[in-house]
Amino acid sequence: MKIREGNLRLIILTQTAIVAFFCTQCTPGMKRQISHDAIPLNEEQGGVRYLKVHMKDGTLYNLNFWVTSLSDNVMKARGEFFDQNRNLVATSADTFFTINMTKVALYESNKITGLEGKIAGQALIFTPIAIITIYCAINPKACFGSCPTFYAWDGNKMRLMAEGFSSSIARVFEKPDIDMLHSTVVKGREFKIQLTNEALETHAIKYADLLVFPRSEGERIFATPSGCFYSSDQIIKPSSCDAPEGDCLAKVLDMDQSERFSAADPNDLTIKETIEVEFKEIPNGKLGLIIGSRQTLMTTFLFYQGMAHAGSKLPYYHAQVESGNESMQHHLTRIWDLLGGIEVQVQNNNGKWVKAGEIAEMGPIAADLQLVTLPEITGEKVKVRIKMTKGLWRIDQVGLIVIDQEVQPIRIKPACVLRENVEDETALNSLIDSTQYLLTFPGDRYELIYNLPDDKDYEIFLHSKGYYLEWMREDWIKEENNFRMAVMFAFPKQYLKMMAPEFKEIEPFMEYSFWNSRYVKQ
Repeated sequence: MKIREGNLRLIILTQTAIVAFFCTQCTPGMKRQISHDAIPLNEEQGGVRYLKVHMKDGTLYNLNFWVTSLSDNVMKARGEFFDQNRNLVATSADTFFTINMTKVALYESNKITGLEGKIAGQALIFTPIAIITIYCAINPKACFGSCPTFYAWDGNKMRLMAEGFSSSIARVFEKPDIDMLHSTVVKGREFKIQLTNEALETHAIKYADLLVFPRSEGERIFATPSGCFYSSDQIIKPSSCDAPEGDCLAKVLDMDQSERFSAADPNDLTIKETIEVEFKEIPNGKLGLIIGSRQTLMTTFLFYQGMAHAGSKLPYYHAQVESGNESMQHHLTRIWDLLGGIEVQVQNNNGKWVKAGEIAEMGPIAADLQLVTLPEITGEKVKVRIKMTKGLWRIDQVGLIVIDQEVQPIRIKPACVLRENVEDETALNSLIDSTQYLLTFPGDRYELIYNLPDDKDYEIFLHSKGYYLEWMREDWIKEENNFRMAVMFAFPKQYLKMMAPEFKEIEPFMEYSFWNSRYVKQ
């Protein structure tokens, strides 16, 4: 398509205005031009470890030597100090800078080894391409990742059943997550979970507790998105399921990993779709809809692509988010708001469709089963609509339950943590002490052991909290694009249209590349 000179000028002026608007939002009350490239990541740093310290006030230390006193939150360091505009203010050769670590927004380095725990947990790592798997090299936007992965016993093997706090992509976004261990089999009082870091990420886990419920034969417990729990011994399967592609009933009857999903729209990643599900011969009582689901790799692609567009400026943006820049935090979350969750609508007694609730459990790794309570409905059948972004969700099960009562969990903390079959007291204390984090790095694996109250049968949920930091891939920096980054923040809906064709190119191959690119420590 040819662009006329007048239109080209308009595009350039628009791009400049967008970037200017975005940069003035970086620090409230300050208007300035920022030269992010004043301290570039270059080949000269190659095999030498470096550490950059981004302060909450926007200043920066570029260090070549440092010592820390973690108990006093003080870092003594040598190197260079830059102001908010990235002008060199001072150098330290014979004397030391004194850095207050409580005022640090983010650390940046090219190596995780040798960094103390407190620094490592706030460090954005730039990953050399040499350690990336062949599948990531071929398809860099389909690398395995998302958050900590948890495995539990299903009667035959340790099976992947949960992923923790998938939306907590920075410390400022840290929040708890509840996952149903739907297929786990409980035998005896000792219950084990395997915790793994299978991605190029730093995981900071504040806790990983069990929420357990004693249950009778045939009874299940389900959680709502708000964290309420209800018991039921009546699960009704749908009699029909109609999707845009036709009958989808066989795909949604059970949590059997035979999922119903669709391809994304080729021109707009916000386009919605609806499937209609009907249930017949409904008994009396309060009803709820259970949905087992996980996301496709659309959000993974957008997350990685956004990091690539940020490029060498990513640490600056990340530090602004961690420093409490509410404007930037808001812009960052607008894309997820546009994509939305799984909206549940029900046809009421007057034949009108009304919204009953929404499920927004993020993450592409493990399907979770959640409950949406329904308004009172009379009659012999129930019709529901499930509305969601096209190509974003994989639906494994849809069912109707008759709710017995609300129930309260028993919380259980780990009694023991093993690493390579050896007790790790430090790891255990990190999960029990609310002021600490268990930090895990690519390839780490722990076994968490819990003591149940007795040897009865239990419904078990994992309640975890923390955050994770995705490592920046070296080859992503080549895609740095100021214009697209500005559009992503200022005009997210337009950005999702812009990225649709690129996502469609790799969509058919992403699942294969994703599951074959888990990082394993040698």
